[in-house]
Amino acid sequence: MTDIIPRLLTRSQAAAYCGCAPSTFSMWVAGGTIPPAVPGTKRWDRAAIDAKLDAISGLATAETEDAYDKWVRENEQPDHRPAAAETALSEWKKQQKKREKRRPQMGLDANHERVLIYMVDYPQCDIIDIIPRAGPAVIAHLVKKGAVKRLRHGRLEVTDEGRQEVARIRKWNKGG
Repeated sequence: MTDIIPRLLTRSQAAAYCGCAPSTFSMWVAGGTIPPAVPGTKRWDRAAIDAKLDAISGLATAETEDAYDKWVRENEQPDHRPAAAETALSEWKKQQKKREKRRPQMGLDANHERVLIYMVDYPQCDIIDIIPRAGPAVIAHLVKKGAVKRLRHGRLEVTDEGRQEVARIRKWNKGG
């Protein structure tokens, strides 16, 4: 009988899967090295962990193939396509390129996005202790990306670039 590894893992299982202690795994999650748990659960998606580790290790390709070019490659047919289909495909390609321009640009993971959105929505919450899911590593990452700046006395402020990124994230999440 073979052991089945579930797709959703508990914290202990995910830590064992990554080959580290649960406390180390928690630090990796807090620092953004490993993606957070699936929203509404205390379980980690094994595929998401693999994808994040592939990206960190350089195994994932940095450049993604244009969706239209991929479709053409996978559905190659003789050059005798009807004109209407060609027009529809070229229109689809234009829409995809237009949508790509609105893609979030800072490359934030889901937790960093949530913290940044919270800071935009609640500007009065301007210290790390009252911002949910905002640990020192998360704030340091947002500062490094230029989305947040540190003020005197430990106060934080979202930059104009951070506000623009939140607008792009919201638009992107609605379907662009």
